[in-house]
Amino acid sequence: MTAVLPDTGQRGRTTVDGRVVSRLAAKAVTEVDGIVDGASVTADVRGSVVALDVRLAIAYPSSLAQTTRRAREHLVGRVGEFTGLDVSRVDITVTAMQSGVAVGRRVR
Repeated sequence: MTAVLPDTGQRGRTTVDGRVVSRLAAKAVTEVDGIVDGASVTADVRGSVVALDVRLAIAYPSSLAQTTRRAREHLVGRVGEFTGLDVSRVDITVTAMQSGVAVGRRVR
């Protein structure tokens, strides 16, 4: 799916492909503390609204509830900031808890 952003001043139209949103969100989610690199995101774009389906691994011993809440909030903000789309939903599937992963301080 693609999104067509609202016309701003009769200068043309901007179209955002769902694959672009998916890649952007996959990169953005790794900015959250406790998320292991390599998340996979599918974006379902309908008009100016997007729903994200995220599959990710969390570093052990991070809190699942806190980490996924931060990831959800971060994705809503970053995807909206970069694309201008409204994020209606972020579904997260935790695929693994990985020990031995260095957890740095990124987004709180």
